[in-house]
Amino acid sequence: VLHGGTEYTFPDGPPHAGDELIVTSKLESVTEKEGKRGGTMTFVVSLTEYHDKKTGKLVAQGRSTTIETAKAATA
Repeated sequence: VLHGGTEYTFPDGPPHAGDELIVTSKLESVTEKEGKRGGTMTFVVSLTEYHDKKTGKLVAQGRSTTIETAKAATA
C-alpha cells in the first residue's frame, strides 16, 4: 500500500483557531489500472469535508489517495 497524495482546498481561506467544525468522510472513487511492471494498481480516493458547526458552511475539503499494488502473475 502506498500513499498517493493528499490535497486540501479552502473556499474562503483556512478556518481559524477555535472554530468548531463538523467532519464527514466518504469514499469518493475506486479505480484500477495495469502497472508498468505488471500487476494491477487500485487507486482509492477518500473525501473529507469540514463544515462550520454554527452555519453549516463548507470551510475545507481534503482528498487523499491510497494506492494498492498487486504483484504481477509469474509463469
